[in-house]
Amino acid sequence: MQGESLACDGIVDVGLVVLSHFSNPAKTEALNFLTKVFMQEIKAVIPTTTFLGAYHVMTSYLRLPRPEIAKILSKTLSLDSEAFYENVRKEDVREGLNYSLAYSIESWDSFLLAWAKGWARLLFFNRRKAEGKKQGFPNSQSYPERDNEEIPFLHLKDIIRVN
Repeated sequence: MQGESLACDGIVDVGLVVLSHFSNPAKTEALNFLTKVFMQEIKAVIPTTTFLGAYHVMTSYLRLPRPEIAKILSKTLSLDSEAFYENVRKEDVREGLNYSLAYSIESWDSFLLAWAKGWARLLFFNRRKAEGKKQGFPNSQSYPERDNEEIPFLHLKDIIRVN
């Protein structure tokens, strides 16, 4: 996909997807714009991963209800439009939103679960072996192999000395 030539004038950002999916003063304008994109009156593409980002923004920052947001974003993803740029298959994004809701995990992590489900023989490396097994991955493996011990994350402040 990288390097492909897209026959469009622009790319739709996460913000427009967010604004068009909940009550706010800019909803009508954002929805009208997206409608024109979906109908190809405006030649733009909407990467499917934009919906993963929109779910994150709407549930983490705006604190909107996860079930409602997963449902409405999935419904939009079910539209048949040439505007979707499937850098990730729409089905994987929709399934990822369902996993995010079911397991209370971030949309990016849930997408990985949805995507990896089709590769049954792969190990799913995550922070905790038990979490992966709970989420339906019998081949879950923590890395490094410490069964239920959390792996510490490095933060930028731990790497860079601030003077």
